[in-house]
Amino acid sequence: MNSKFRNLKRYVLRKDGRVGLRALARRYRLAPCTVSRYLNRNEIKLAPRRFLWEDWSNARGKEQAQKCRRALALFLLDLNREQIERLLGIKSETLSKYIRCLCDPTSEAFPSLRATLDKAYGMEDHLDVVADWIKMSSLGLPISTAAITRAVKKAEPTREFFVRKLRQILRRPLQHGGAFVRVAGRDGGLVKLRLPSVN
Repeated sequence: MNSKFRNLKRYVLRKDGRVGLRALARRYRLAPCTVSRYLNRNEIKLAPRRFLWEDWSNARGKEQAQKCRRALALFLLDLNREQIERLLGIKSETLSKYIRCLCDPTSEAFPSLRATLDKAYGMEDHLDVVADWIKMSSLGLPISTAAITRAVKKAEPTREFFVRKLRQILRRPLQHGGAFVRVAGRDGGLVKLRLPSVN
């Protein structure tokens, strides 16, 4: 085990810290939390991580980051996968990849996303509630997609907030009708969304 950690340290230094925690864990067949503790104990710093929702310098990177921000903002408003896929025209596996990013063992992902979505859409208060529910749903265990999904369902926004943020994220007109709103999807059809029960 000691030789494994020595090799890990040499590898990180050779890369100047430009390597992800999960990539290190996979490479050396260790749990991410074990790698994190070793790095912290030995004061080994990894280069700051860039998350998928953060803007990159090139145009394609900025476009992809915006798509990720929109998808996760809708997910955190408790839209289901099929609705998000139809509204944004993204594949299910792409959305799953975005959501898995929130299960970062360093606990840096959600605060980063919260700051990004607050700047983009003014969602900080709602995301604070989601964050509290994630802590309760995870029960001290590493954050999982199941815990995040449970937290999102518990942190139900008000109808007014939900509608306002939908307009802001999608930039499309909404058709109101009873307990639902309808909005044009990328497939040309109307996507039916249930309004939250909280007025």
